[in-house]
Amino acid sequence: MKLFQNTQESESEFGCSPIIQTPAGAIAFDLRINGQVPSRCHSKPSCYRLENGELLLRYSHKDYIAELLLCEPDTRIPSHMKIEKAAAAVWRLRACHNLRDCIFQAEMEPIGSAGWPDSGERLEAMTWEYGEWKLTLGTEDGAALVQRSRIKDMMPDSFYAEDEISQIQIVRYLPNAIAVPIPEIRKGELCQVHFVAAWSRPKEDGDASAWFAVDRTGGEILEGSGLY
Repeated sequence: MKLFQNTQESESEFGCSPIIQTPAGAIAFDLRINGQVPSRCHSKPSCYRLENGELLLRYSHKDYIAELLLCEPDTRIPSHMKIEKAAAAVWRLRACHNLRDCIFQAEMEPIGSAGWPDSGERLEAMTWEYGEWKLTLGTEDGAALVQRSRIKDMMPDSFYAEDEISQIQIVRYLPNAIAVPIPEIRKGELCQVHFVAAWSRPKEDGDASAWFAVDRTGGEILEGSGLY
């Protein structure tokens, strides 16, 4: 079963890993269900290279099917800003049985000092600095996730938080990591969560180029790859 549509895929000969390398450190993308990480606790994923160069990892389990798409998204930032590169990770999970305690997580192993929260409207993010580099890692905030649930945009029906304070507390900041917990995904439901990283060589203090680059929706990320 394919979770990402309109893809021509060929099996990768060299295997793959849910990790991207950046000038400031490595970022690992994990999915935990009942405390277990599929990439470590179960069989290795099937690995595919897509027609535009994206990498797809497919995890098959009796309780779910999960796919992780790693790609280089189009970025839309103000004309005076500049980044070196951006990378995105888009998870999709289809529940074959009712699932509880699902956590989508992006964790940075920084070369330099620890990162700090750097959130904004509809964006939860962390930023790191290392030498000449500045890197930001971001995902949708709780309000955006709740809105997607309300309009049935690949977010479980049971996922909601009525008041603003509850929505602010949905996405969690961990030491050098961002976690998106989904308490329940019912049988047959499809859930999508994404992360975007971008890095730049700032010319001056306060440069926010990388921060603006990670403020993307899932649809905007996939649009450049021709996927849906």
